[in-house]
Amino acid sequence: MKRRNRTTTITVLIVAFAIIVAFFTGILRPLRSATDQIFNPVGRQIHRASTDVHNAFTLVTSIGILNDQNQRLQSQVDDLKQQLANVREVQQQNDQLRAQFHFPQTNQYNLVAANVLGAASDTVRTVLSIDEGSAAGLRDGMAVISGGSLVGEIDSVSSFSAQILAVNDPEFKISAISQTSRTTGIISGQLGTGLKLDKIDQTAQIQAGETVVTAGTGLVPKGILIGQVESVQRADNAIFQAANVKPDVNTSKLEIVFIVTGLKQ
Repeated sequence: MKRRNRTTTITVLIVAFAIIVAFFTGILRPLRSATDQIFNPVGRQIHRASTDVHNAFTLVTSIGILNDQNQRLQSQVDDLKQQLANVREVQQQNDQLRAQFHFPQTNQYNLVAANVLGAASDTVRTVLSIDEGSAAGLRDGMAVISGGSLVGEIDSVSSFSAQILAVNDPEFKISAISQTSRTTGIISGQLGTGLKLDKIDQTAQIQAGETVVTAGTGLVPKGILIGQVESVQRADNAIFQAANVKPDVNTSKLEIVFIVTGLKQ
């Protein structure tokens, strides 16, 4: 038995040595080429398929990442657009505020700035809503101006809002005077056709082109610009004459107005 085991071991060693010698001397090269021709195409196909799957997975992952990045970038762009719009809005409001105080006649007034929230304008009325009220010192009858010119009067007020009766509202009336001829009269609103300076004495020599300002009544100071005389209506048999006045303010385009709360000391 021991002799048989020794013989088997010697045989295995001889075969192994022979295979090693054949490998290094190239004797097994034809056999390797044949097996490569059989198995390598399958291996290449498997490798190619696995590579394609990997590439497809990588592409899908990249697309998902790109979509997430695009969404974040779009969100940032939207935020920047909103910030830019806010900056422009603030800049515009600042410009309007600075422009208001460039008018010399307004420097003598104590003013409260207010945003115009909306306008109720139809064929009969023109009323503006603002975001300041009695909490800011506003009272009924106070003058409202923009760019140094008369917008109207405070008609009603609550704690944090108020209504303005616009100068071109048919219910609006205020004493006025022309600066050149010193003609006095009553300004009334003529919705859609400007203003009318009525109750002018027949002997007055008012002319087209004259500037009309407030005469100073109630809480409305004297000298606030109203508009310019466009034409004069005279009739020999009438008690009074009248003048058509073009208002200096377009009430439909106002965003910020200023309420005159008093005169500076």
